[in-house]
Amino acid sequence: MVLSAGAVAGAVALALTWTLADHSQTGEQTWLAVPMASLHLIAMSLWLGGLIALAACVVVPAGRQASVSLEPALPRFSFLAQICFALIAATGLYLAWRQVGSWGALGATPFGLLLLGKLAAVLAVLVLAAGARRFVRRRDREPLDAAPTAALRRLRRSVTGEVVLGIAVLSITAVLVNTAPARDGYAPPVNGTVPFPVAAAAGEAARLRGGSVEVKIEPARPGGNVADIYLNAADGSLVAVPEVSGSLESPDGMVPALPVKVTAAEPGHYVANAMSIPYRGDWVLRLDIRVSDFDETPVRVPFTAR
Repeated sequence: MVLSAGAVAGAVALALTWTLADHSQTGEQTWLAVPMASLHLIAMSLWLGGLIALAACVVVPAGRQASVSLEPALPRFSFLAQICFALIAATGLYLAWRQVGSWGALGATPFGLLLLGKLAAVLAVLVLAAGARRFVRRRDREPLDAAPTAALRRLRRSVTGEVVLGIAVLSITAVLVNTAPARDGYAPPVNGTVPFPVAAAAGEAARLRGGSVEVKIEPARPGGNVADIYLNAADGSLVAVPEVSGSLESPDGMVPALPVKVTAAEPGHYVANAMSIPYRGDWVLRLDIRVSDFDETPVRVPFTAR
């Protein structure tokens, strides 16, 4: 019991040396993330370490007699592997949610793509493990050399495949630790629409009565951004105006208005290709829309840079 307690304490201490240096100790809910990440790492280590030991000691090469029977080694490891995978899945889901935060970030960030690759490898491991589990149930309480040769070959291939995929999962995890979490690296594009406040206008701009101004900003992060501006009539068609100019304002007035160069992409569609956002937080894109030679209408579109 003393040795077991010491082994558990040692495993927890080793796991903490890793998790206290990764993404778990930054951001929100660190009080929960650190123990969950430690449990995730311990379960992964037990499963992969046990699998490698199984491949080396139980699954013997063809033509060589096995000295270990399926009972108790394989059934016990099979049971342990199920527990480990349940823990890996439960803790992994929480850690993924904490570090990704949204579905859009999965396919739009390096962290999310790596996480999808890790998930694919884990699912492949589960498929192979299911085959090995069926072998264990069929050959329960029989010596390994009593199993048919073809069945043993399948078991060897299954366990070898699990080991290779397990190492791949471990490698991806090592890369993930050094990759910025998707929650920090992803900002969904801003898509804001405000009603056009003009009461009267002449010519083409008269179609803006009852219309709206739609603004799409990507990536809505500090640094260079692109803003697409659409002037929509009430029926949804685009409306051309003589000129659109813009500026970036902070709601609290702490930052002087920053000029934004707006050019026409097509009639009714205008683009700011070099809109620079200084820092994260709330901002207002002010658009001065000239509807005639003498009339100009200001439109303010609030948004948040993440």
